[in-house]
Amino acid sequence: MSLYSHVYDFTVEVITDSAEGDAMPHQLRDAIQRRLARLSDEELVEACGLVDGYSTGTIDGEYEEQPDETDPTVCHKCGLSYQDDEAIRCIACGEVRK
Repeated sequence: MSLYSHVYDFTVEVITDSAEGDAMPHQLRDAIQRRLARLSDEELVEACGLVDGYSTGTIDGEYEEQPDETDPTVCHKCGLSYQDDEAIRCIACGEVRK
């Protein structure tokens, strides 16, 4: 069976005293948690917008496309993209970034 990675966006409102929109991590976390707590399952599905999706391989570990071992933004074990430049471990498989 093929596996697919789907990217969704989820927006929140954060009120700060910054004209540039600089929010502190705790403000973002609080806003996300407050919004999630208010949403029913149906509202959550509506609140998350599908951005992108791609095949990541198969459930038995045999990947349809082998990960690019020269690409530092992709996990060399499972082929998923790291969430950000500072990520040390892959959130999907736990592989330590090389």
